[in-house]
Amino acid sequence: MCAFQEQILTVTIFNRPWAKSLNLNQILTIQGVYQGNCKVTAMSYDTKSLAEHASITPIYSIKEGIRQKTLQTIIHSVLNQLQDEIIDDIPDEFRQTYRLLPLKLAYRCIHIPSSMNEVQAAVRTLKYAEFLRFLRQFNSCVVRRVFALQRSRKSFRQRRFSKQFKVLALK
Repeated sequence: MCAFQEQILTVTIFNRPWAKSLNLNQILTIQGVYQGNCKVTAMSYDTKSLAEHASITPIYSIKEGIRQKTLQTIIHSVLNQLQDEIIDDIPDEFRQTYRLLPLKLAYRCIHIPSSMNEVQAAVRTLKYAEFLRFLRQFNSCVVRRVFALQRSRKSFRQRRFSKQFKVLALK
């Protein structure tokens, strides 16, 4: 158990027999999942102070056998190597009106955040970007459908007109 802003939390640390050797007043930084009712399941922990850690670390849903640190390393590498491949297609008017980040920055802030404000701005930007892409695709489908309908009506009208013209020409 540990005190957290005048709350006592029960921390569960699995498969770490040496954790029993921790001292009562020893600094312990825990990264884990809050389960509710003042219970925390530790994902990782160490004896470094909070100042020595990144302020926010994303936790990804992963399969058994893959470590968070491994996935984070891969994501950092991909962001560094492929950042020039990210196409920012958000119009400037939307970016200014809705205070959206450039997409490169949004991806960096969602995966390597330094504050919750960065996370919130990145989430807002990525939601708008996804919605704008959906809207473009939807509009494209509607335009193609309308164009196809107009073509089919036009050819029908032309055939009808041709028949009527032939009838009139014969009289």
